[in-house]
Amino acid sequence: MKQDARFEKLDAVMGRLMLAGVLTSAACLSIGLVLFLFGREGPSLGAILTAGLFVLMATPMLRVAVAVIESVRMRDWSFVATTLAVVILIGLTLAHAAGIF
Repeated sequence: MKQDARFEKLDAVMGRLMLAGVLTSAACLSIGLVLFLFGREGPSLGAILTAGLFVLMATPMLRVAVAVIESVRMRDWSFVATTLAVVILIGLTLAHAAGIF
């Protein structure tokens, strides 16, 4: 029973994390779209739109990172290994998208 409560708490935390990421991304993209529609171009417009896209891409990575931390606390080592592999792949994808390599 105690384990089920931990999973419910983890699910609630991940749900809030996903909602916050999507709402933040939507806000940035909406602001960027409104600025674009009103003819405001320039580096700040690009930065706002880029921030929105990066937040949208980073949200699933944060979800997986929370899952890794919680699975370490629960000592589920096979899940830790699997989710760390996912974190590494998503991190490499974001780094490539950012032009780091």
